[in-house]
Amino acid sequence: MWHTKHSWHFSSIGLLATLVLMLTGCSTGPGSGAERAYTITPLDEASGVVLSTWLYQSGPKSTALAVTNARMQTTGSQIIEISALDEAGNWTEKLFTVDSETNHQLVRELWLIKLPAGDIALKQSLNKDENTLTIFDPPLIVAIASLEPGQEFSQQVSMVVHPAEQLDRVREKGAVIQRIRLLNDHLLSRDDQAVRVRCVQTTFDAKLRLARVQRTVTTFLEPDLQVQWRWAARHITERVTALGALPIRDIDEYQWREEN
Repeated sequence: MWHTKHSWHFSSIGLLATLVLMLTGCSTGPGSGAERAYTITPLDEASGVVLSTWLYQSGPKSTALAVTNARMQTTGSQIIEISALDEAGNWTEKLFTVDSETNHQLVRELWLIKLPAGDIALKQSLNKDENTLTIFDPPLIVAIASLEPGQEFSQQVSMVVHPAEQLDRVREKGAVIQRIRLLNDHLLSRDDQAVRVRCVQTTFDAKLRLARVQRTVTTFLEPDLQVQWRWAARHITERVTALGALPIRDIDEYQWREEN
């Protein structure tokens, strides 16, 4: 996801804007990856289900991303590094910004687990820039086993933010409501080629002690020979307010999966 450093007068609120690491959501606006042109057009129906393993997979593997900040009209590059499963069925997903071929900066790390029913959940997330660890109880479901057209899933969990090296301290906490639904298909046009993509939208609404975080992630999935479908693009919007209405952050960005 797009990573920009800010200086906050409200330090606890500033860290919250980067803690909410939902990977999950569908938009109808155009976007452009680095040196590539993309358009996304909504269609009138959903063509089929979306499985959790199409959205999140264990590794080991690496995925390159082109990222567009829709508000600032800037682009950048990122890499997602995914680990293999451990003995308990957990894996990690690390996001790096790419400053050069040899300089990669860690942005965040997610700890994921596949639940017995086939759902995939986020247990905790590390924000490297703010040096905080966010824990969800119970784990926050980010993809359900099989999402049907028109289906909506919702979950409420608690969220606690700790200094990464002082887990006995609490910097923020509150309640989160997460909703996941399958929208109509879209037409993704890229480099003069068009493909019909399936569309999953996730909304995350966290009401914390000092702030409210509202985040929507729209994920577009394209056909893939190895796993049937894989995510091709994501549209991420996020709005963070403090003390009821004071705006802290307003994000609108696209992630485009590079060929790999």
